[in-house]
Formats: sequence, C-alpha cells, structure tokens
Amino acid sequence: MWTLPPLFGWSSYDVEGIASNCALAWHREDWNSRSYHLSLFVWCFLLPLALILWSYGKLIYVLKQVAKSGIAQSNSTQRAETQVTKTVVIMILAFLLSWVPYAAFALTRVVNPEVIMGPQIQSIPMYMAKTGTVYNPVIYICLNKQYREKVVTSLACLQKCSISKYSRSRSLATALKRLQGNQVSCNTNRVAPEGGLNISKNLLLPNINYCSDKSFSE
Repeated sequence: MWTLPPLFGWSSYDVEGIASNCALAWHREDWNSRSYHLSLFVWCFLLPLALILWSYGKLIYVLKQVAKSGIAQSNSTQRAETQVTKTVVIMILAFLLSWVPYAAFALTRVVNPEVIMGPQIQSIPMYMAKTGTVYNPVIYICLNKQYREKVVTSLACLQKCSISKYSRSRSLATALKRLQGNQVSCNTNRVAPEGGLNISKNLLLPNINYCSDKSFSE
C-alpha cells in the first residue's frame, strides 16, 4: 500500500545507489517528499518494530509465568520454552539488522538532506533491507527440527520428481532416435542394389514387422 503514493504525486521514485534499481527520491528537500518519508519511517519501521517487540515480549512473559506457577514441567517442555525464547530473540535481532541501517539512512537524509553519501555507501543499507525477507525462513529451518524435517522431505521429493522426469524425457528421446533409425533402415532395404545382389531386410531390421520380408533384386 505504501508503494502507491509516489505514483500519485506524494513524493517520487528515483534511481538509487549504484543505479541497479529504483527507490524513493531521498535527496528531494521539498515538504511533499519529506512528509512522505517521515510517514513511511513511522508506519513501516517504528510501528512494525513496536508490534514485534510487544508480541514476542508477551509470548516470553506468558512462558515465564507458566514456569513460575509451580506446575511440574518435563525436560522436553523446558527445552521447547528455551527454543522459543532463542528463536524470538534471533528474529528480533535479524529484523533490526536488516532494517535499522536503512531506516537510519532514510532518517538522516530527511533531517539533513545536505549529507553526502557515495553510491556504494547508499547501496549497503538498501541491500541489507531487501535481504530481510529471507531471514525468517532460514532462522526457522536452523532452529526448529520440524521445519528442517519438512524441508528435507520436500527437497527429497523434488529431487525424485526431477530424476523421474529426466528419465522419462531421456527414454522418449531414445525411442524417437530408434524409430528414426528404423525408418532409415527400412528405406535403405527397399532400394534395389546394383549388380544383381540380394539384400534381405531381416539383416537390418530383424524385429520390425512393418518392413517386407521380400528381397529386391535388379
């Protein structure tokens, strides 16, 4: 939703960093652009960060309360709680790692547009923000046994399907090649040889029924 306003006049897009793709025109100093950048900073960074901290903080709080309630817990339950806490902390750190540099860069350009940064320096936080979409799946796969098992099963199934498809394609190609060879042999057998020699087609196509069993002679 927040990608649409620049298309209708609220701020604009421009080539970013090393000119590999487009992004918001952070260098523009007019209030129209700066107001959009500030709104984007609040709604797309501060608010999601606050929701993440509140949600995961609430989850950890509930787990701690259950632990303090005196209810006997098995070792597997305690390990699960520890695993959840570790996953939450790592996910928050991954979010901060991917988006804090970009948010700091954007806020710096809004507050002080005269700050000069080279294209290479500008590209670093932009690419870090874009890689944020792959962090969560990697974290779940590394820290959660069930996710790892599902991924391994899916990859094995995909590999099996690929091998089966390749085998079918290769078998079809081999069959077509044999059919073409049989047709050439049939056509060669139908030509009357010079010098009165008799050539039996059975020498060329012993297993093909659609070739005549008669030999041709001059």
